[in-house]
Amino acid sequence: MGNGSTELIHLLARSRLRKGFRASIFVPGFGEYAAACRLQEVEPYPIPPQEGRWFRWDMAGAANLIEELRPNLTFLCNPNNPTGVYLDRQEVEAVAEAVGNDGLLVVDEAYSAFVDRPWDTRRLLAQGNVVLLRSMTKDHAIPGVRLGYMPAPRTVIEDVQRFQSSWSVNAPAQAAGMAALQEVEHIAEARRVVRASRAYLLAELQVLGLVCNYPSANFLLVDVGNAAAVRLELLQRYRPCVRDCTSFGMPRHIRVGIRSLEESHRLVRAVKEVCARHGTR
Repeated sequence: MGNGSTELIHLLARSRLRKGFRASIFVPGFGEYAAACRLQEVEPYPIPPQEGRWFRWDMAGAANLIEELRPNLTFLCNPNNPTGVYLDRQEVEAVAEAVGNDGLLVVDEAYSAFVDRPWDTRRLLAQGNVVLLRSMTKDHAIPGVRLGYMPAPRTVIEDVQRFQSSWSVNAPAQAAGMAALQEVEHIAEARRVVRASRAYLLAELQVLGLVCNYPSANFLLVDVGNAAAVRLELLQRYRPCVRDCTSFGMPRHIRVGIRSLEESHRLVRAVKEVCARHGTR
């Protein structure tokens, strides 16, 4: 267990990296992967998406690159944040094979609860060089409590725990986590709400002439031309707060969290007016 999955990311980097080692990251991705590597004086090697494929990677090429680099630590977010790309079992297994016995593949599944047709990633653990990161704060809507966990081979867990502080997960977070595990109906209902709102948002934003990803999680990636300007105007004039993806190296895109249908209706009306003023069609 960790103080959010972010703590576990940093603990993995501390336990697996030191100056002179190698790390790789499938990009774009969560900024904490690179931050954790750099704190260990390791500049991670980015594995970018294939041009013209809406942020999907050339997985055969990525596997070949990893075999050549032999990184000690590789981060892969699945489904990816912020693009929503979701890799199948064979693709992830190929990456794990390329990582080899001396490396470790970290599969971040923070948004996996919202995938419509997920596959069972637990079988990856048998390979011995894979760990999974999961975030209860996403599944159960308790982000402020900070609670994540990491299924992993025992040796990896023991290495990570050597660097973890004695009181990493506080008592309120533990209580919230135990209570959340009893509310299995919540996840099913959340999936239903997300599916309905996702379909509505995707259709309406495309009608506005905006290019969106085909979503596999509880957010949409939308090309609005100027993310910073659109985000600021949405927030100041209409109050919705969307994510400016400039920090991911994507200054044209916003990430829209999928909420209730009522909130989605309000967002579409606001986006329509903002985009009309910005000439984004």
